[in-house]
This record gives sequence, structure tokens and C-alpha cells, in this order.
Amino acid sequence: MARSATKQAMKASHLASQQCKGPPPPFELPPKGLSSHFLSTLSKAHVYIVHVDTTPRALKRQVFLVPVCMNIFFSLVLVWRFYHAVPMYLDLILGTLGHNSTTAVDVQAATRSQLFSITVARTLTLMGDYLLFALLGSWPWRFVFGLAATRYSSPLKWRVSLGFQDKEVIVRQSRVWDKGLLPDWTMDDELTLKHKIMPALERKYLEKTGYLLEDKDWTLDFRAITDAHALLEAKKLEFKDFEKAVLVFYPPSGGPLGGWMIWHVAREDRPQTAEQRDTLVRFKDKLTAMGHEDLFYRWVELVQYESNSPGGFTPGRQAAAMREAKRIFEERGVNFAKFWQEVGGMEGMPGLTNST
Repeated sequence: MARSATKQAMKASHLASQQCKGPPPPFELPPKGLSSHFLSTLSKAHVYIVHVDTTPRALKRQVFLVPVCMNIFFSLVLVWRFYHAVPMYLDLILGTLGHNSTTAVDVQAATRSQLFSITVARTLTLMGDYLLFALLGSWPWRFVFGLAATRYSSPLKWRVSLGFQDKEVIVRQSRVWDKGLLPDWTMDDELTLKHKIMPALERKYLEKTGYLLEDKDWTLDFRAITDAHALLEAKKLEFKDFEKAVLVFYPPSGGPLGGWMIWHVAREDRPQTAEQRDTLVRFKDKLTAMGHEDLFYRWVELVQYESNSPGGFTPGRQAAAMREAKRIFEERGVNFAKFWQEVGGMEGMPGLTNST
């Protein structure tokens, strides 16, 4: 009991200190305009990722056509089954009530095996129809009308409202894994967040159009997407406000600094100085010429992850990042030391200005 009380006291102390210092890095307080216009419409019980989808309109149409065709097919199957099932069930009801019916069974004349076969067949038919309409039938319904959990937004309403645009805001909402973060979000949970968030922010992953980004950890918030575009049309916000970022409500228990916080991931993707830009250009051009452009993005993701670990990009983490980068490069047949010599060394490389 004493141990439990001590643990609670430590947690309360930790929360109090965090409230005084503000959100834990790499999170910070969001811009006032984003907070008042957009974040106020989101659920505080979830984590969100926003970014801008710039894939071609033609690709967006092709991707969306797949679920449209699937749901039309499912709907036709359900209509066909409904058309044939209703008369059968009406016959069964009439037979049960003692009226003449094609489904009536002469219990006295039928054998036990016949009665058993009829019972099993009708039970399986009833169960099959239930599963068909309860499971398969929910897909077209969600696609067209949405559910209470999605604030009655849906993929079809999203596309009818916005059409297909060259630039689209994508808002992803965390699934059930976020329940473990409540009711008190602490620094310890930051590692959990990064294990879920970092894979969802990988450059190659975000090259896919928004509708393909739903998975076991994330779902699209179609209402938030339409709300974001309404704010864009009203000139209250701009696309730059929705550049790649993570949104979390902190802390759920309240406090003087309780509220939304944001991790501006897009800012970290950009070099901060001309020297860093030149170094990155040489780095990328060299790997591209070698046919290993993907290693450039692996490097960026690796440095970005280590830079945003609690405590910052310490010399120890820099050394760990270099060892991992060397392993990745040499797995692809690239001599790590020779490569850096050919590009002029690591001087000026973002995140490694203090490396030894």
C-alpha cells in the first residue's frame, strides 16, 4: 500500500513538473489559430497525425474506385439475398403459426434424420443470413452513412464534399492502442507514442495517397478532413498549418498548461542552414547516382528518430545512429567510410554538428 502511494505521489510530482515546464519535447504548444479553429473540433481521447496529400488526382480517383466497386458489389449481393430470403422467412412464420406453407413439415410422417436435417439446414441458413447482413452489410453502411463513432462521417461523404484535389489535408486518428495512454499521459508514454507514430511518418509510407494509410493503428477521420478543408476555403487556415505533424491532448487530467500539443515533424525534415542544405544535396545526389536513393531516406528517418528521443541527440545516441547507419549502408554494399570521404565528410550534416 505504501509502495502504491509512493508511486502515485511520484506520478503526481512528475505531472506537476511537466505542467510547469510545458509539453515534453519534441512537443510544443500549437499555434493559436490552429488550436481555436481546428483542434477544438477533435476528440481529446485520441492521437492525430496530419499531413498534406499531394499525389495526383488520377491516382486518388483510381484508389477510391476500388472501395466504390467493392461496396456496390456487396450491396447487390445483399439486395439479391434479401429478395430471395424474405419470401422464405415469411413462409416459415406462416408455417409456425399453423397456416398453409411450403415450408411446413409433417412431424408425424417425417423420420428423425429428416427432422434433424431440416433443423440443421434452417439453423445454418438463419445464421448465415445474420452474419451476411450483420458483418458484410455494415461495410456499405459505413462507407455511405458512417457511424456514431465516426461522427457520421464517411468516405463517400468526404469525396462528395471535396471531390479530388491536387492538395488534400489528411487527418489520421489513432485506434484502440491509445487507450493505454489515458487517463494520465506522461513522459514514459512518449516512447510508446514514437513506436506507433514513427512508422506512420516514414517518407515512403506517406508517398501513398491518403485513403491507403488506414491500418491496424490508424484510421482516417473524415469529419476532421472536411472540417480542415472548410477552414482552408474560409481562409482561416492555410495548407502550411497542416504540414506533417502529430497532435496529442496533454494532460487529460487538466492543469495550468493542459491542452493540445503539437510535434512539428515537417520542420525537422527541412535543413535549417544553407550549409546543411548543401550537405544534404551532395549526400542525396551521391546516393542517387549509386542507385541507392532509398538509403538517403533511411538515414533521415534514423537521425530524426534519435534526435527526438527524450534527452535529445546526445553523443551516445549519435554514435548509436552512426553504427546503425553503417550497418544499413554496408548491407546494401556501400562502403560507409569511403562514401563519406567522397561526399566531403559529415561536417554540416543536420543533427550531427556535434558529432565526433
